[in-house]
Amino acid sequence: MNPSRMIYDDTPALIPVPDELHHHKIEVIFWPLDMEPKPPLSAPTTDRRRRSPPAALAGKVRELGDVMNSAPASDWGIDQ
Repeated sequence: MNPSRMIYDDTPALIPVPDELHHHKIEVIFWPLDMEPKPPLSAPTTDRRRRSPPAALAGKVRELGDVMNSAPASDWGIDQ
């Protein structure tokens, strides 16, 4: 079965599903072709706050290197 792509110049209120796709699991994506694309996200600033381990680990852990950049923020319980 091949995917079916339909482009409408003037979108109707109801969009028909092709017969060959009836009773199948499908994905429908509505992608407006005449809208301006959103600008890309701005680059991260260089002024970043310093991350630190959770207070519960204070005095219980010995650092052996750059542990702050060796694991993702989610491992430290930090929401970004």
